[in-house]
Amino acid sequence: MSSPDSREGTDYLRVGSASLVYALPIPAQPLRVLFTPRPMTLISYSLLSISQCLTFLLLIFTISRFSHSFFLPFSLPKFSHTSPHLRAFPMAASEQKPRFPNRDEIRKDTTHLIVYRGRTKFNITVHHALIADTDFYKKYEQDTLRHYDYLQRRIDGVPVDEPHRPPERLIETLLLPVSSRLAPNPSIRGLTIGDLVVAPTYALELVAGEAGHEDVHFIGEGNVTFGPNYHISPLPSQDLPPSCRGTDIPLIDASLVRISPTPENADGRRVHTPQGKVFISDGTARYFKPRRVPVDFARELEILGHLRGLRGGEVRTSYMTEIVTSGATVVGLLLEMIPGGYPIMDKRAWEDPAACEKWEAQVRKTVEVLHTNDLVWGDVNPGNVVVDEDGDAHIIDFGGFFNEAFVPEQLRETKEGDWHGIRRLFEDWLPTRRKDVHLSAGCF
Repeated sequence: MSSPDSREGTDYLRVGSASLVYALPIPAQPLRVLFTPRPMTLISYSLLSISQCLTFLLLIFTISRFSHSFFLPFSLPKFSHTSPHLRAFPMAASEQKPRFPNRDEIRKDTTHLIVYRGRTKFNITVHHALIADTDFYKKYEQDTLRHYDYLQRRIDGVPVDEPHRPPERLIETLLLPVSSRLAPNPSIRGLTIGDLVVAPTYALELVAGEAGHEDVHFIGEGNVTFGPNYHISPLPSQDLPPSCRGTDIPLIDASLVRISPTPENADGRRVHTPQGKVFISDGTARYFKPRRVPVDFARELEILGHLRGLRGGEVRTSYMTEIVTSGATVVGLLLEMIPGGYPIMDKRAWEDPAACEKWEAQVRKTVEVLHTNDLVWGDVNPGNVVVDEDGDAHIIDFGGFFNEAFVPEQLRETKEGDWHGIRRLFEDWLPTRRKDVHLSAGCF
């Protein structure tokens, strides 16, 4: 998918929305996101009640787990997909429907955006009241009100056919000349993981210009710091889990791990994240998983460390090959690529009734070996069962997240939860998928 104002033909994932102020008794500040393919990545914040924050974060967690299933060590078929706007709609205290801010509330608000261009991050602050007299703000306010009207119509079920432009696009367009100058490379393709570990971050503010000069402009280009970007969170090497300390697991410097230079990553999606297909110095392809959520990374690292000792047996998975380091820290891990693999959420898996019993038996055998060694898979879902080019099933992803459609929360990260998820996957989910595509016979 290509953005009309994309530079150098590079696509990026854009995440964001305008900051909102709601009339609520208990304010807090969670993350609000909107998924749309754009040339930049935007993130902003709004005021929600605590209970609504928890509900919204649960929604984000569920959708992020769904999207996470696509970031896998194998190639997916090419497809065209446009995600709908993902919004949180808090309820006013005395109402049962969302209340969007009015013109006066918008003017008192502040928008915070995080914009990625290549490896460079831009933290943008816009105090609406300080630019309220500018032509730019008049347009921004108009687009914001139009955006709220669009969202309200979607909530009310009113058909919306006209093209829609989120108000943040105005800030994005205004920022483009500045970001292009400060970050000439708009892509992370071909960069090393080391480039992302020591990457620039600019703190910019949009302010009104002086009379007779430009309407608005950004200030703060001198406010630059260097550190990990793209949510990479380094772990001190001494804090490695026991199964990874003093072992034969090779360490590789982040500067020797290069992100795939091709437009598409191992999962068939555009390269807008370091997670995915990479190449080490000898040209071997690997799958890189950065350390982002500390607890989940530690769990996966611990289990993958144990699994190296079971290699060559009946455990079918993507084995860890190296730990990626930067100085005295760990920034991620490398996994084997699964050749020609695709998840059983792919329709190709639904069209092979003769293979489903074999896949279930292979998954069950792998999980039996895990449980015998006091290890729990913990994340049973159709995105985490991969069929390789020989038609054999592998399980992946030991980060500990769970999909409640397959594993109830009370059984999270338990052996019983693994078996519950496997039954749900092979006895309920796959048969339903085959029914949906009007296929019959086979083991269903």
